[in-house]
Amino acid sequence: MAADRSLSLSTEAGPLQEALAEGRLALDGYCHGLMDQMERDDAEVSAWACLSREALLDQARRLDELRQRGAELGRFFGMPIAVKDIFDTADFPTGWGLPGLASGVSARDATVVERLRAEGALLPGKAQTSPLASRLPSATRHPTHPDHTPGASSAGPAVAVALGHAIFGVGSQTAASITRPASYCGVWGYKPSRGLVSRAGMLLQSPTLDQIGFFARDLAVLAVGSEICFGPDARDKSTAQAFRPQLCRALAQPWAAHPRFGMLSSTFHEELDPEMAAAMLELSDSLGGHAEPHPFDHLTASAIDWHRTVHWAEMAQALGPLETQLQGEFPSLLSAQMAEGRQTSAVDYLHARQRLEHCAESLGDTFFEFDVLVGPATLGPAPLGTEDTGSPKPAIPWTALGLPTLSVPLFRSSDGRPMGVQLVGPPGGDARLFSVAQWLLNWTAEA
Repeated sequence: MAADRSLSLSTEAGPLQEALAEGRLALDGYCHGLMDQMERDDAEVSAWACLSREALLDQARRLDELRQRGAELGRFFGMPIAVKDIFDTADFPTGWGLPGLASGVSARDATVVERLRAEGALLPGKAQTSPLASRLPSATRHPTHPDHTPGASSAGPAVAVALGHAIFGVGSQTAASITRPASYCGVWGYKPSRGLVSRAGMLLQSPTLDQIGFFARDLAVLAVGSEICFGPDARDKSTAQAFRPQLCRALAQPWAAHPRFGMLSSTFHEELDPEMAAAMLELSDSLGGHAEPHPFDHLTASAIDWHRTVHWAEMAQALGPLETQLQGEFPSLLSAQMAEGRQTSAVDYLHARQRLEHCAESLGDTFFEFDVLVGPATLGPAPLGTEDTGSPKPAIPWTALGLPTLSVPLFRSSDGRPMGVQLVGPPGGDARLFSVAQWLLNWTAEA
């Protein structure tokens, strides 16, 4: 394997991948052991909509043939990934969180799946999602606190990554479905700048707001997997101007001076869990002169309202035919949201989109003053109960504006539940975001 195409040995996956690439560890034996673990765990957490030992071993055999022929091995050679069940795959059915729809397979993988497979990734199955990737709960349970929610529609891949079933998870975010499960489950969650990753072959609720995001337990793995997925795709016109941020390079570049942090901890302050509020205050105090308060409260409520206007109007159009097809089986919550969306005037819809675009542009001065904005990824640790997936408010403004975000697994509550810190970067500033995250990791390790 070419050195510049392999995972760094400093990552959690490095030694495993090296052993597989050199043939010191049999790929089929590794896959058997992995599937045994997934089947045991999944009886409790239900992270997977479907699993197939046969399909996994078939993929492993084909990869091992490439290795034995001396072919160049991909950056994710032999590495299992978890893909949310709203992405088409050519070997597993896609059910969109509605088991009655999971019949047959697609003729072609979603583009993001194609790109990961081309680099040697293995798909053991499809990860759970909530019905039609909505805010409704799915069957998935929290990886360490089963009486608490794991988050919303991308919880399946987040839990799979948290438990070590997959090195890398692929999900989507229309409101907070990357940020929230990452924070609750204690993994990294990255939502790239809008338009960097093709959504071809993915269920769309809102073409304006739907964005693909990723999970990993290791920041370097997150960078490698994300870079694989970047780039334009003729199947998704929104990626026409897509570039490929150099995330791995950003992780290796030292800062000449301390990054500048704009603290958003006052946002939703009255709604924050006391432990999250204390954690954010501790972080701000620890950063000292490198962090300054930055008010965003005056735009938060407006951004959430504009997001709702765009989301529900576009969902009414995108899912309308499916609502008619499924009739009584269609989720009533989505029907109510779509009914409101149908009442939205064209003037209100266009106004909401225009205001979001203007707001994103107006943040230019903010990101000249600060390298990143910092706030809570969620209102607190995973709430008790599995019927409510938790508030999406801390993530919605940044989703609506299309900015890159990282949920950093930095804190835990007194009873051990994870709590993420959200880093927000400027449009297209994904590499800067990863560089600051690496600095923050180094800083907290030394503190």
